[in-house]
Amino acid sequence: MTQMLPLSALLIALAPFAQAHQYQPATAASKTNAAHVVQISCYRGPWVETIWDHPNGTFVPDLMAMGYSRVDATRIANSICEASELVGKPEAMKAALIRAIAETPPGS
Repeated sequence: MTQMLPLSALLIALAPFAQAHQYQPATAASKTNAAHVVQISCYRGPWVETIWDHPNGTFVPDLMAMGYSRVDATRIANSICEASELVGKPEAMKAALIRAIAETPPGS
């Protein structure tokens, strides 16, 4: 005789698997100058494609602390988080951020 698990037991059993796909940060610390450290952190959805990817954590506020407006900081962070060629490559993300800061310095 087979016995059915109650729904609550099934949800508890599956919870670790659901959590694994909700939040997968890609992080890299990038020292852009002596005064500022920017923590690169991007939300990765469960897909291979960069459908839901966006900056999270202190990524945007760290850029704002360097002197970028919220709009510019968000634009830079989004460009890094949405770049499919950078997914899972912290050193490439760091290089892309350094390049973006060099191309568009704060206050420009």
